[in-house]
Amino acid sequence: MTRPWIARMRLPGAVLVSLAVVAGGLALERGLGARTRAPGDVPAEVSGAWFCPHGGSERWQVWLVVANPASEPAQVRVVTYGSERPVSQVATIEPGTQRYVEVQAIEPASGSAVEYFGGPVAAGMVMSRSSGKGAPLGRAAEPCLAESSTRWYLPEGTTIRGFDQRVVVTNPFAQEAVISLWLTDERETLKPGELQGIVLPARRSIAFDLGDFSLGKETLATTVDVGLGKVAVGGVGISEDGIRAAVAVSAPATTWVLPGARDDAPSALTVLGTGRVEAPFRVRLQGMEGQVEVISEAGALPGKATTQGVPAQGAGLVAQADGPEPFVAGRRLVAPGDLASVSGVSGGATYWVALPTTSPLGGSATLIVENPGDSVADVRIAFLTEAGPAEVPEIGRITLRPGGFRAVDLGPFVGTEPVSVVVRAEAGSVVVGQASRDEEGYAVALGVVLQA
Repeated sequence: MTRPWIARMRLPGAVLVSLAVVAGGLALERGLGARTRAPGDVPAEVSGAWFCPHGGSERWQVWLVVANPASEPAQVRVVTYGSERPVSQVATIEPGTQRYVEVQAIEPASGSAVEYFGGPVAAGMVMSRSSGKGAPLGRAAEPCLAESSTRWYLPEGTTIRGFDQRVVVTNPFAQEAVISLWLTDERETLKPGELQGIVLPARRSIAFDLGDFSLGKETLATTVDVGLGKVAVGGVGISEDGIRAAVAVSAPATTWVLPGARDDAPSALTVLGTGRVEAPFRVRLQGMEGQVEVISEAGALPGKATTQGVPAQGAGLVAQADGPEPFVAGRRLVAPGDLASVSGVSGGATYWVALPTTSPLGGSATLIVENPGDSVADVRIAFLTEAGPAEVPEIGRITLRPGGFRAVDLGPFVGTEPVSVVVRAEAGSVVVGQASRDEEGYAVALGVVLQA
């Protein structure tokens, strides 16, 4: 294993605090994501923020993983919000490295922001739950959000017996937000009065247990409407089988790519109809053996959310609309002793960072690379560790035909050490993520997209 991250925090505190203030002013108040200047601009510095609505509870540990694929150091300030005063910490992320930052998350209403200055970074979150005796009770991981928004959709939720479903809303800005939550099940959209017009103070988080408003629902999707301000939204599911997490998406789309790996049972595909008419769609499985259509006739009904099983194991899914009507889709994956959720992405990109889905102790990890497009994708791969960048010639390049899928076991290359994987497409575009599965739990997370 590599050196502890604390050993790298060597800059004087006053410098870091001043840089954090600059980053906060330029990033958080404008709600920026990962942005870069045009080539030739001087100075070539970047500021922005990632938003991480992770939740928490007693006997939970939550880490933010911050990776810097650039050639310059990045100064970051991690601010964690709850029902009380925010807590912040600062760090320097050296070029070509990653770092775990543990955050305080002792209540369900917990969320964080990663403000950065000096170079673009990628950020994700890992949540781990244990029993009173320290035995692991599941793990979850998700990317942080590159933007705040005035509307969010969480399609993957359930309140059947044995499942708790929480929605975490984080307001990292200096003005209050006013939010309303709509709950959609298999029959209708519910708007409980207690969830309408809620004032969320500046720099605070709030959490909702959906079982308090609608119990016994196999499918319970959530729409968060923001009447004032902007927020970030995530969902956390808790059960005897473990924990799972999914960040919300800010807009419906006609295509949803939902990667997966290391699962042991058919997936549950959840769809939310957001329009006024039905959105017909098909589902393709993209696996190691190629691409095949597994659902040819399905539809997202307006104002309804439904879940159906899909015979997909160790593979990615693509839900594609048959017409122009968009919808929202999510996926729940199953492994012994734990669950995972993925909200999905509406298409491929050319520059990804797939962040670790394990605790800082590491574990068994898999890189997922999926090509949902119509052309060949040729990608280059590099690793970021706490000690620095690492090239791995054995998997330095992957070529995927249209509909192609690769699940790469990282163990032969890095052992159990957690790594961030930088994936750049030199041709075509891809969707990237990481999955992990060991005695601590099972987690699947999309990577984050950076601008080239």
